[in-house]
Amino acid sequence: MRKTFQPAFDIWQIPPYMRGMIQPGQWVFAGERSSLGVYLGQGKAGTDVVAWRGNFPRNGARKYIKTLRQYAKGIQ
Repeated sequence: MRKTFQPAFDIWQIPPYMRGMIQPGQWVFAGERSSLGVYLGQGKAGTDVVAWRGNFPRNGARKYIKTLRQYAKGIQ
């Protein structure tokens, strides 16, 4: 079954135990739409990893996101 992305939503409105079901790559924001980021996963301890748009490097956004995704997969 192919997953589809939803319009960006407020991650603070999702209980922490349900955030692990968010598809990596989904656009989310925290409180205000101006704080937009890409959700990259949740570790076993419940730590959420998001690549916030304001932190994207000018060159190498893909590499930055890939590095954070690997981090999200590896955190315990």
